[in-house]
Amino acid sequence: MLPLLDLAHLLARRGVAVTVAVSSGNLPLLSPLLSKSPSIQPLSLPLSHPSLPPGLENAKDMAPTYFGILMLALASLHGPLLSWARAHPRPVCAVVSDISRPEGEGEGEGEGEDYLVPFPSIPNSPSYPLPKLSRLFRSYKEGDPLSESVRRNFLWNLESHGFVANSLEALEEAYLERPLDDLARKRVWAVGPLAAAAAEVGDAGAAMTAAGPARRGGGGGAGAERAVFVWAARGGTEVPEGFDKRVGGRGLVLRGWAPQVAILAHAAVGWFVTHCGWNSLVEAAAAGVAMLTWPMTADQHVNARLLVEEAGVALPACDGGLAAVPDPHELARTLAEAVRGERGRAVRDRAKELGRKAVEAVREGGSSYIALEEFIQELHNLNTK
Repeated sequence: MLPLLDLAHLLARRGVAVTVAVSSGNLPLLSPLLSKSPSIQPLSLPLSHPSLPPGLENAKDMAPTYFGILMLALASLHGPLLSWARAHPRPVCAVVSDISRPEGEGEGEGEGEDYLVPFPSIPNSPSYPLPKLSRLFRSYKEGDPLSESVRRNFLWNLESHGFVANSLEALEEAYLERPLDDLARKRVWAVGPLAAAAAEVGDAGAAMTAAGPARRGGGGGAGAERAVFVWAARGGTEVPEGFDKRVGGRGLVLRGWAPQVAILAHAAVGWFVTHCGWNSLVEAAAAGVAMLTWPMTADQHVNARLLVEEAGVALPACDGGLAAVPDPHELARTLAEAVRGERGRAVRDRAKELGRKAVEAVREGGSSYIALEEFIQELHNLNTK
């Protein structure tokens, strides 16, 4: 959600009339955005589903069993949103929405491990083991409400006029130069890093937390290597008993929300252990911070490969999926290579160079700045048709 709010802020600062649609329970989350961009109008839409507990309207600390139900409830807002747009006195020229991708692992994990899925239309023709792709691509069940909702969402996305990406040429130039047939060769505007672009006009930070097995393996690895670290532990995380005392003076455990962008921008931060969620890796790239990849699900395995094999700004830390917990000693060796080894030094140098390019991209005249201006011009063109 944060990148979309950053985009809304940037559009509003350039004179675009912006309305942000949220469910009623999430409306308070817009307060920081509305305070710095008073021209943005909120649209509150009631969210409900017979199987959804009252008040559950986002995925924060949500039990996995409710994820599919929440996705169905959110999909039900499509009709009310279009009705509002058609009835609005000012014509709505575009709807900018997240490419919502319900993800899930578990059942079927590990099946077909030797089967490689090729992508010949993508530059360099990568292939991925089936389990390393989102289960979304192998879990479709005809007639299942969630599967059909996801399918409709993908078809709607393909019918979009174009795609706005929280990315930058320096990271994905080969893919941005050549629109894929799978995207119907639609225009892609790479306007990121959005957090960095918004910071140019006074934005705040984002957040990221460690989850699941990473909490245990990550803490052990950092402790064994005696690295100086910050560990973002989501509410309810079981931090090992006595861990705070054992690492006192060189380790900081942040329970709950953590200002990820601000932490990554600190000069003392040299590496970022990440699950490779797209927005987190873009924030790290913008800060010029090298990464240790720990992909688990969704698009994370694909993102990790981009970072390690193509951009060269990351080292692999773990690659076993949601249930994987790396051996603390192996993780400690990886940390040692990252902090003190020649390979780690080369990765850090490339990450710093990518960070410099990211800063240049969002400044006036940069590639992402120009892409945003071109996107806004396209909105004006659509509005005058």
